[in-house]
Amino acid sequence: MSFASKDSRHRGWWGYMKWCIRKYDTIAEPRTELERRELEAVDTAIEHTRSLTNGESHLELVRLIYWKRSHNVPGAAMALHVSERTALRWHGDFIKAVALAFFGPALTDPPLY
Repeated sequence: MSFASKDSRHRGWWGYMKWCIRKYDTIAEPRTELERRELEAVDTAIEHTRSLTNGESHLELVRLIYWKRSHNVPGAAMALHVSERTALRWHGDFIKAVALAFFGPALTDPPLY
């Protein structure tokens, strides 16, 4: 169990956002309005992350964990030459960015960040 999943503030949306990220690269054309919103949320989070300092490194972590499925968070940290704590923070920040794009500001009570 990851550190993040122990946080009671996540209340189910955390797992749902992880699932949306995981399926992002498997859907070529969204079939429903919900799938379209999920894909747009991940797209928005990718664009936001790309604009950050070291954004490509953040996205490589997401690629390794969710789309290539070749690493877990500690393994991706080793592959990217960052600390495990930094990798956990990047991982959580990306999930929160997807949630903010999907749910909007309504989810920020309590605050995501």
